[in-house]
Amino acid sequence: MSMASNGATIEAAAAKFGTLPQTITRKVAKFGIQLKSSAWSERQQAVRAAFLAGNRQVASRSREPWSIEEDNRLRASLAEGQTARTIARHSKRTTRAIRRRAEILELSWLDAKAK
Repeated sequence: MSMASNGATIEAAAAKFGTLPQTITRKVAKFGIQLKSSAWSERQQAVRAAFLAGNRQVASRSREPWSIEEDNRLRASLAEGQTARTIARHSKRTTRAIRRRAEILELSWLDAKAK
């Protein structure tokens, strides 16, 4: 428990107790404790470093209102069968924003694929 509160990784706990990471994962799940893997920790450190360096990880158009042209591009992209991730990348919005706007406009990927 003290390792979890100090932010230790699964791999660090496995090394300390001389066991496999999978064993540590099963044991902590029984106690309701959460430990992160070293890969997760490295990704979080990279994201934090990029954020502090001014490279925001958020879509640049976050919270901007949608225009009629954007709605039309979303409709066209769905008709072409593009994924939410692809549409988000091109529109500089998050995938969540793309899915939510499609829901508001009552658009569906299934309907677009059927056409």
